[in-house]
Amino acid sequence: MISVIIPVYNCEKYINPCADSILKQDFKDLEIIFVNDGSTDNSLEKILKIQKNDARIKIINKKNGGLSSARNAGLDIAKGEFVLFVDGDDRLGNKQGAYGLEITKLYNAIQNCDISVGTVDIIYESNKEMQLSDSVYYKIPWKGIKYIKYNEILEFHVSAWGKLYRKSIIDKYNIRFPEGLRYEDAYWHVCYLSVAKKANFIDTCVYTYYRHPSGIMFDTFNKKGLTALDHTYICEKIYIFLSKNNIFDLYFYIDMFKNYLNFSLKNSNGIYHPYIIYKAGEILRKCNINTTGDTILENVKNGNISIGSEVRTYMEDAYKWQKLKKISYKFLPKGSRIRKFILYILTKFIKKF
Repeated sequence: MISVIIPVYNCEKYINPCADSILKQDFKDLEIIFVNDGSTDNSLEKILKIQKNDARIKIINKKNGGLSSARNAGLDIAKGEFVLFVDGDDRLGNKQGAYGLEITKLYNAIQNCDISVGTVDIIYESNKEMQLSDSVYYKIPWKGIKYIKYNEILEFHVSAWGKLYRKSIIDKYNIRFPEGLRYEDAYWHVCYLSVAKKANFIDTCVYTYYRHPSGIMFDTFNKKGLTALDHTYICEKIYIFLSKNNIFDLYFYIDMFKNYLNFSLKNSNGIYHPYIIYKAGEILRKCNINTTGDTILENVKNGNISIGSEVRTYMEDAYKWQKLKKISYKFLPKGSRIRKFILYILTKFIKKF
């Protein structure tokens, strides 16, 4: 009835708690798919040991391809009527543990609906400063059954976990996670909710998410390189999906694009902002988005951005930034502090370059 897909990459510390939270569920009609995404630790050995005691467990072994690739591999063999995602380093239940009713409650809630959504707990192994913003971001604004309108799709968290999906909808629209890009959940969330409007929100904590001192979100909130730029790249993928299925809504897309671009800028060092603006404009031009009704994106599309009363030409700065980057990569050791320092100093004087 339900396919539980668990992507695993080097999370041996969390495998047992994750598996235990699933195996103790009172809902037994489960297909449990562990996708070992090229782990180099003891994750696979632990999964094999767990499998010996439960015939419902299937294991996919594959080369490392990232979270999207692992989830897609699970979707490709999933036979359940519904799909639930649980990351291998998280678990079902709240901070105190799983009570065994989490899947049952999600299953009961999805009857006559397209998606059921529970609440989330977070355990902070890093980024404790995120607690306040997380409490706002992960708060579910509604209870019970609701028809989700376009302008409401981004009013609750985009994480793929903590939600139950209909496999028939996934298959009909061939929804998959975008491989090669981070923030894959943002793509999945927008695409699925664009074609599946009826949701049921339950006031039950069904999932515990661990903030780790590593990984995509750690790099993001610590403004590591151009990590956050992928959130803007996702917009192009979403445009392709919406256009292909004839459900493109310009007003929604403009709001979403500004939201994701702002995320990329907010979570990147200022020296990268010209390049991010440049790439955002490139996407708007490539997708031929009509931005005449929005001054900000119209400027971005044309290579400019308004800052108060000033209009700064980011297009020119972006090319300068790229040139500086090539020079640093050619003459300075990869990953060295001196390369980072020199690039930072040069960028400070970018207008003089």
